[in-house]
Amino acid sequence: MRLLAPSLLLIALSGCSPAAHTRPAEMSAAEHEREAKAHQEAARAQAEAFDPHAARKKRLPCALQGSRASDADSPCWSEMKNPTEGHLEAAEREERRAAEHRAAAAALRDAEEAACQGIAQAQRDAGPFERPEHVASVEPLAAPAGPAGVPPGALITFRASSGFTVERLQKLADCHLARIASAGHAGLALRECPLEGKGLTATARSGPAGLVLEIRSADPETARAILGRAQRLAAPAPSTGR
Repeated sequence: MRLLAPSLLLIALSGCSPAAHTRPAEMSAAEHEREAKAHQEAARAQAEAFDPHAARKKRLPCALQGSRASDADSPCWSEMKNPTEGHLEAAEREERRAAEHRAAAAALRDAEEAACQGIAQAQRDAGPFERPEHVASVEPLAAPAGPAGVPPGALITFRASSGFTVERLQKLADCHLARIASAGHAGLALRECPLEGKGLTATARSGPAGLVLEIRSADPETARAILGRAQRLAAPAPSTGR
């Protein structure tokens, strides 16, 4: 089982350091870029609120300076303190968050490009289901079912076709998953795509009746959606006879 190819997943995760608060899979590349812009604007506002000339002295009790308490007239002062210093620190934090989101967006786009190398743009959007008539059958994945008694996904069998190999089917599925991760679930018209969903894996293999794509998810709602979309994909088109 795999969510994209393992090497591609490593590419995506490498976009942020282990100490980063932002992970690529949290949102799409476009959403990461919007977040980066928002944090950059917040950093600019905080930086503008910092006044380097606002430093001032703060008087402390002489006892804290090692002077005698009787030295009432002794000018006991602390270090110079800038009351706007917090804005500079906040600006630095916002800059770091903006950089994290930019790195996450780049990681997602790089993972998509690596996964989809050699695949035309139209196929990146349609994935393995560009020709629904090539789907021969759909079955629910066998037990063990999920916690709600829902089959964990679907087993989709494709009719044999020239040039359509296990490797090609896997690449189309990996590319499509990378495309969804990069463009976002709302970025593509994929409401009826079995590969749409969270925590989803897709594995291609040979079957007795053709090529098989196993799509599964540990999330019951997603698993139910996978099976329903796959079944509708394989359903015959309604008759238009007069």
